[in-house]
Amino acid sequence: MEELDPYLELEMEQELEMEIWVATQAERCYQAYFKFHGRYPDLDTVIRILDYRKCYDSVIRTSIENIQKTPQP
Repeated sequence: MEELDPYLELEMEQELEMEIWVATQAERCYQAYFKFHGRYPDLDTVIRILDYRKCYDSVIRTSIENIQKTPQP
């Protein structure tokens, strides 16, 4: 098996870290919005809020869709 280029490996690791960070931010936004408004935000609202922070829409979308699929208290 061929070894990955160290720069490519670093780039892939950084991309994964960014996706984890964005997913965490999306979840925090989702929960904070609920605490403030008493209801959960729709997907576009979360994207608008986090887009202000220059996050990636596709990662936000996936994260919120995953959160919405899990039972909420």
